[in-house]
Amino acid sequence: MKTTLDQMLAAIEQKRRAEQERILDQARNEAAALLAAAHRTARQRMHALVLQERRLQDQALQTARIQEETEQRNHAMSVIKRHLDEARGQLDSALLARWRDPQARALWIAASLEKALTFLPQGAWTVRHPVDLESTEWQKIRQELMAQGRPEPTAQPDETLEAGLRLGCQGAWVDGSASGLTVNRLAIDAGLLALLQAQGVSS
Repeated sequence: MKTTLDQMLAAIEQKRRAEQERILDQARNEAAALLAAAHRTARQRMHALVLQERRLQDQALQTARIQEETEQRNHAMSVIKRHLDEARGQLDSALLARWRDPQARALWIAASLEKALTFLPQGAWTVRHPVDLESTEWQKIRQELMAQGRPEPTAQPDETLEAGLRLGCQGAWVDGSASGLTVNRLAIDAGLLALLQAQGVSS
């Protein structure tokens, strides 16, 4: 009887141990699965963080590159503007010096008259000129126009003119003044830029 009871107890104990082992195996498997899933999630999150960090670095580099290029362009534009301002000043000074030179002024006046005779209509002319125009120079202008069959012109001293002439007839004008010769700033600046580049001026 005792032997049978011992056998039954041993069988129950064996079954309990087997069940316990099964439960432990299941728990270990579930824990391993959870750990593997946690590792996958951690790797995915780390990968996402790395990608995000790379994107942020790329954006920062691009922003820095754009900022550097903008600064370089602004510096180049500032340099160009400075050189243009200097060149314009030199051009204005050169024109004024040319007007003050008697021989150069005679050529300037002759060129202005020639252009005006081409474009202005027949009729009496008004000639606006700097206040320092010599009377002998006015007489030459007057004689030249009358020799071309034009009526007696009217002289009109203009304190706003430093150099050159403005010639008008019937509302039409030919501006041969220094300011008139440089009024097309786009063309003047383009010419000055080309000259500066030919001279190798860059900074």
